[in-house]
Amino acid sequence: MSGFRIKYKVLAISVCLVFAGWAAVSAEEFLPVSEVREGMHGYAKTVVHGTQIETFDVDVLGVMKQKGATGGDLILVKVSGDLIDKTEGIAQGMSGSPVYINGKLLGAIAYGFPQSGGRIGMVTPISDMLELWLTDNKKSAYIPRPSSDLIPIDTPLMASGYSAGGMEYLSDKMQDFHMIPFSAVSVDQDTVARPLEAGGAVAASLVTGDLKLGAIGTVTYVDGNQMLAFGHPFMSRGNTGYFMHNSYIFTVIPSKNIPFKLGSVGAEIGTVNQDRGAGIGGISGTSPEFVALHAFVKDKDTGVEKDLNVRMIQNESLLPTLSATSVYNAISTAMDRRGQGTVKFTYTLHPKDMKQKPFTRTNMY
Repeated sequence: MSGFRIKYKVLAISVCLVFAGWAAVSAEEFLPVSEVREGMHGYAKTVVHGTQIETFDVDVLGVMKQKGATGGDLILVKVSGDLIDKTEGIAQGMSGSPVYINGKLLGAIAYGFPQSGGRIGMVTPISDMLELWLTDNKKSAYIPRPSSDLIPIDTPLMASGYSAGGMEYLSDKMQDFHMIPFSAVSVDQDTVARPLEAGGAVAASLVTGDLKLGAIGTVTYVDGNQMLAFGHPFMSRGNTGYFMHNSYIFTVIPSKNIPFKLGSVGAEIGTVNQDRGAGIGGISGTSPEFVALHAFVKDKDTGVEKDLNVRMIQNESLLPTLSATSVYNAISTAMDRRGQGTVKFTYTLHPKDMKQKPFTRTNMY
């Protein structure tokens, strides 16, 4: 192989969010934890196929004091209904499912109890999630973890555009971050941006472009161009900059442990700018800072050429893995074989300050 080039380019986009208080602008009614009582009955919303929002029953069992990731309360609930029977309990990807009691938004399904058959869960109060909108995006903070006896309902990591060899390499590398990617495909709807709504599916993505890699969950609340989802942290990065995408849910995959939603990483619609104990928050119609990578691979044996263009989140700990797996996928796609060989490797790094000269190196391996 020869003629291998990698190009990094950073596009910085500043986003300013001024939020003067959710109570004054929200049309939604909220149910405070102080008014929650055992025996209250309500419902939750989520998507288990396509983009259609469905409901399941929720019954309050009690309030767990100071069990939340930020020291707040959690509401213990039991879920039931035809949808829960079909999914065999609360599934990964349902995190963020909004819970309503007496027409008021209580919060998001976020945690589960081990060995409960997926019928017992915990709700993060909406009051705690709304605090994400009041966080100074320029300041970092310690992100507390939830109590060790609670299990966050994981956010499945969907991968599309990766070859079989690329998926194998990606799965190995993402183990360092305790993530398991699943192969997903795209649908026609993925090319069209759709407005987010409570109960709908959303993806917080690490890579977009020719490859897509993102965690899917459920939207809890939308107010204008702002949204809240998940009800628990994704990676606990605090102030962050993930790509925000629509998601189309193909099905719920049964599992002996926890079932999970299989979905796509669809159209890019905004930025996830907060990833904290009470969930994630995002802004539609914006774009995060990112690192762009272009890779060109040519196999001299077959003449096959492969171009790859992706954008990756600007994260120091994840970027080496995201770039390496993207490049490896380009190589494995161009090469129709495995085994030893020789490669001429050329890479160019473009500084964030475009006035600075690019950095180029070439070597033979």
